[in-house]
Order: sequence, then C-alpha cells, then structure tokens
Amino acid sequence: MLRVKPPMRFTAAPFENPMGRFFQKQRVRSLLAPFTLVCLLLVYAIGAYAQSPASSQNTPQATLTAFYHWYLEALAKSRDPLHDDRAKIEGYVSKGLLREIDRRSKSAEGLDEDYFIRAQDYLEDWASNIAVSDVQIKDRTASATVTLGATKQSRHPLALNLIKEGDAWKIAKVSAGHI
Repeated sequence: MLRVKPPMRFTAAPFENPMGRFFQKQRVRSLLAPFTLVCLLLVYAIGAYAQSPASSQNTPQATLTAFYHWYLEALAKSRDPLHDDRAKIEGYVSKGLLREIDRRSKSAEGLDEDYFIRAQDYLEDWASNIAVSDVQIKDRTASATVTLGATKQSRHPLALNLIKEGDAWKIAKVSAGHI
C-alpha cells in the first residue's frame, strides 16, 4: 500500500525573520519623513502664494483695500511709495498709469498733489478706515469708489478705474470722488 503524504502547507511564519517586521516598519518610516516634508513645504508655499499681492488681487475690492492700506502706511512712515518701493507699486498700478505719473512729475508743471489720494496731505485715520464700494466690473475693466476716513470731517472719497493686467486687477485712474 502506497501512502500519500498530505500536501504541505507553506506559511511564512516558519521562514519569517523576526527582524523583518522591524525593517518593514523602518522602511515605511523612512519613506514617511520625506513625504511629510514635501506636504509641509506645499502647505507653506500655498500659504505664501495666498498672501502675495498678485494672488490677493483677484477682485478689485481686494486690490484697492490692500493697495491703500500699504500706500497710506508707507506715507505714515515718511516714505515715498512711488519711488521707494517701485516693485511693490507695480503690483497694484497699471504700467500705463505709472508712465503717465512719471511723465507728469518730470514736466514743468509737476504734480501739485499726491496722485493716489488726490490731496497734498493725508489724515491719520485714513490707513485704518478704507471702504471700497460701488464696484462695477465689465470684462477686464472695473470702477469703484474708495472712501478714506471714518468721520464726517475726515472722509475723503476717490473714484477709481481698474484694468486687468494678466490675472491681477490694477489701478488705471484715480479721480476725486463726491460725498
């Protein structure tokens, strides 16, 4: 009589190295660290991009609020934002308007008032009280009213036109507004 051996069952257990699991965990951990680092860098980059002028300018209102806050803070620090920080102002103001302001300032008549506030001086409460209203958007142009100041005595309205250059709204014209 012939005896047939029962089939052998192979399991990994008898051949498994007890250190195998340890090394598998270590390999997962070693892959997890670079992955976590990449994720953190992406979050940081997205956050930095979200705070940059170009990305915050997706609406005319955001552009005007950010511009006037920066511009008036610079004036309060006795800086000339038009010349001291040209790269920053180019992020808010159209190329055509900057050329026009440069041309006027170099002419015999010069500028008898600050172009962006349409006044010779500013009031202290303007930087912390910027209201943008009456925003009208049509294709790649927009208009809005910016009111600086909080009180009846300090309120200073401006009428602005904007154009879209690339993906950013930029100031194209500033006029004195009406209360």
